[in-house]
Amino acid sequence: MYRRAATLTTTRKTTPATNEAVRFRTVFSSTEPVERVLEVDGEVVRGLEVLSHDSSAVDLTFLSSSRAPLLLDHDPRQQVGVIDSARIEGGQGRADGRFSRATELARATAMDVQDGVRRNVSVGYEIRRVRVEPRPGGLPILRVTSWRPFEISVLSVPADMSAATIEARSAGRSYTTEVEMPPDENAEAVTTVEPGMTPEAQQMAEQAPKREAERQREIRALAARHQRRDLGEQAINTGMPLSQFRGTLLDVLSTGTKLETPPSELGLSTKETNRFSFWRAAQYVLSGGGPHEAKQAAYELELSAAVSQRMKRPAKGILIPLDVLEAPPPPEVQRAMAARSGRAFRTLDSTAASSGANLIPVEHLGASFIEVLYNMMRVRQLGATVLSGLRGDVDIPKRALGGVAQWVGEVDGNQGNLDDGDSTFSQVELRFHEIMATSKMTRRLQIQSDPSIEALTRSDLATAIALGIDLAAINGSGTDPVPLGLLNLPENETNRVTFGTGDGGNLTLARAAEMAVAVKKANADQLGGLAWLMNADGWRNGILTKKDAGSGEFLISDTGPATMLGYPYATSEQVPDDIDTGGATTSALIFGAWNALLIGEFGTLELIADRVTDIASGNLRLSALMGADIAFRYPEAFAVSTDMLPRTEVGET
Repeated sequence: MYRRAATLTTTRKTTPATNEAVRFRTVFSSTEPVERVLEVDGEVVRGLEVLSHDSSAVDLTFLSSSRAPLLLDHDPRQQVGVIDSARIEGGQGRADGRFSRATELARATAMDVQDGVRRNVSVGYEIRRVRVEPRPGGLPILRVTSWRPFEISVLSVPADMSAATIEARSAGRSYTTEVEMPPDENAEAVTTVEPGMTPEAQQMAEQAPKREAERQREIRALAARHQRRDLGEQAINTGMPLSQFRGTLLDVLSTGTKLETPPSELGLSTKETNRFSFWRAAQYVLSGGGPHEAKQAAYELELSAAVSQRMKRPAKGILIPLDVLEAPPPPEVQRAMAARSGRAFRTLDSTAASSGANLIPVEHLGASFIEVLYNMMRVRQLGATVLSGLRGDVDIPKRALGGVAQWVGEVDGNQGNLDDGDSTFSQVELRFHEIMATSKMTRRLQIQSDPSIEALTRSDLATAIALGIDLAAINGSGTDPVPLGLLNLPENETNRVTFGTGDGGNLTLARAAEMAVAVKKANADQLGGLAWLMNADGWRNGILTKKDAGSGEFLISDTGPATMLGYPYATSEQVPDDIDTGGATTSALIFGAWNALLIGEFGTLELIADRVTDIASGNLRLSALMGADIAFRYPEAFAVSTDMLPRTEVGET
């Protein structure tokens, strides 16, 4: 069965006291093209369905028999009226009928139709014969040359909110209503393919059914997983791409909910994740796949092969299951780290102490690899939104901040003319990119077997990846494969505040306030989580900049809370301090609502190895490849300055 919607018009307005039948007249079909997918001989053809309204094409026998039902929401258990007659007139299907007087449901439905509350009418019909008419550069026409309507339904919510509109009149009022055209997968049609198609078009036509079937399968699986089958069916009916449905679903799920099961997740038990060793995997790839190391890492290689098979791509080194990344380290590793928590250092050398040591905080000893990674991202600490376990492309709906509300009268006729406030809708794309983080491994370390080396390896790789994601989020070039960072967003998308004219300028109370005001004017304060991000020069500027001449207060206090203008700040040397303005070298300063920054994590981590230049020393380079992306849902939620001069002495201006 297939369905289309139109509108319903009552021809007599009654009250319950009269007990007279409410009659209606409706246009139930037209020649409006509808994007639809039809299955023919096991093949699926996607095209624009057009219903022929020639008298010989439409079988109105049943619809005109005074036995065809008027249903509520296509539910045969809820008949609210009957169709008395039907005809083809002016290229449209038209019908007359009456509501039942016997049930409260029918009387209530009739009143809703009279009052314009229920504005949508859908026709159920059977397709008997279809002709495919190819169109150069577009979807083919699926011309239905024989079909039979057999019921009409009153609807409350149309499935296609972006459909065409027609005009109807009821009780002297005019309104516009959507035409709903959802597909029904259970229908069957016979389709013939016209000759003359190019090989490219024929290949696309052959592949289209498989792509469409996969789209529907993936959408239904996602919708069922999150108990939102309503959204799934609406997405299928409207032809929504899978990537857009992922984003739509993420938009309604609670923060932190994993959208779907990534192929790298194997469903391992705690015992199985505890068996996996980062260090054995690292030794295997560092050895170039030596037989001894392969024997030692047999379990890790087995799991890597399972992930590779599920991801349908060969491994360059060892693929680490997501289960392992999300699980805490094994107990013996946690105990070893508790005893040696102060001996972690950036270059993993088993003898030398570290300069600028990257110590693992005790509170992170039981944290999973993913948790350590997130905790070490500066942008994550400020509130960036992490979407974890992504499986494929994601398009998240984006709406400009702000909105319009209006008071309207009940009968002033303006309900259909609301000002949309110039609200704009678009999408934010998250796509699979790989970030590679590298750590130097000395020869002496390669022969160690202390359990703490396992945790050191995990932490070092997590830290390196965190720094790389921070850098991309802050200053990514946007040149493939690098994501676009805050400082390089188009000037018309974010708030740019200039401190000087060509040669830069000092940080002052007025300039800091200008940045904060720009963000507030964009309504970004409604997102919450406003904070500053600066480098060491920016922090020094805040410490040395007086708010005014008399109070003795500074933008950043050396004794009070870590705030500037009442908002928290964080420092990172990923914020550049070497920007060439043409007349000076300046630093960047950022203020904004950090939850508007999205970090997509695709649940993959792969270890690979390379020889470094000092081959004689036996040093190797262990690299980790991780799937991630950066996007900004609301670029206007940030204000940036890229011409802040370093201050070397106390000042106000």
